[in-house]
Amino acid sequence: MKTTYFNIQALRAIAALIVVWAHVRELFPNMAIIKTLPSGLAGVDLFFVISGFIMVVSTQSRSIGPLEFLANRWGRLAPIYYIVTIIVFLLAAFAPAIMKSSRPDADSLLYSLLFIPHLKSADRIYPLYYLGWTLNYEMFFYATLALGMWIFQTWRYVATGVFICALAALGFVMNGLFDDSIVLYAFTRSIMLDFVLGIAIALSIPALTRIGSNRILAGLTLVLGFIALAIAGRFVPDLAADLIAPAGDTILRYGIPAALIVASAVALEMNGAVVRNRLILLIGDASYSLYLTHFFVIAVAIMASNRLALGTSARIGVAVAAYVASIAVAIGVYKMVEQPLNRFVRARLRALFAREPRHRQDPPADALEVTV
Repeated sequence: MKTTYFNIQALRAIAALIVVWAHVRELFPNMAIIKTLPSGLAGVDLFFVISGFIMVVSTQSRSIGPLEFLANRWGRLAPIYYIVTIIVFLLAAFAPAIMKSSRPDADSLLYSLLFIPHLKSADRIYPLYYLGWTLNYEMFFYATLALGMWIFQTWRYVATGVFICALAALGFVMNGLFDDSIVLYAFTRSIMLDFVLGIAIALSIPALTRIGSNRILAGLTLVLGFIALAIAGRFVPDLAADLIAPAGDTILRYGIPAALIVASAVALEMNGAVVRNRLILLIGDASYSLYLTHFFVIAVAIMASNRLALGTSARIGVAVAAYVASIAVAIGVYKMVEQPLNRFVRARLRALFAREPRHRQDPPADALEVTV
């Protein structure tokens, strides 16, 4: 099976840039027109659908045990996230004026490092570094897939999808889960179904290849997917959005349009319509670093704009500069921190599981490693 999906890399870049917009728009708190534009939360659903897809195509043809799979995913996700989380903890402890809601709470730090959802404040289910809430979902998805590998080797993807669907159904029919168990409430949100959509797309590649032979049709569905992603927030409600954060019931609002985008992009790639732009693909490679680090850049831009009492025109310039700076910082972090960390951890895990000779080169993993 094809292992490098350039269009998926491009979508990773787009998803990360959408999330950056979610925070850049905070530069314009009083502009009515900004409130009518897409919020940027859709980038998370797009990431989750991509993740479900990649977890299938990157493991389908490999003989890998559940423990090794979980260790690899932890090694990909955790090291740089731990660094960012500890930085936030230290800032909260020694420079509290910089932080808004984060406090140097040891329990919150522990829950965050273990990827366990918990209440950061009233009706707010966030880790210490609040962007890490998506990583709690990612790690839980990996755990369910590892369980599927352990019990149903042949039907692991189907079993994983059925299990997640059952959890979402439980969340739909059960009231009061938020009061009974924060963990159970978090992992029964319909946003979990994004991963199932990604799995379904990966298992449907032969059919998508046939559909994508009509490039005009596949291109139209891709455009329709992006349009739906942009406008669905204005028409499709999220019942819990105004009560409990983060919004966890976005499958209809953003998940289905995101799945349409991913399916169309895969169909086009399987028929030779491939994104080759180096900058877009580099941003795709660095999308995890961009996700984790952009808020630091945006926060500085917001604080500076507020302190200088900048007007709208100046803030537009700051927003553009903040976008460019966020990308530049992310690429630097990716090359100088994330990549070396990944190589180090991968080498240790390979030695631990003794799967391959130490001298063998890794395949180019960036196109396969998708996290938010």
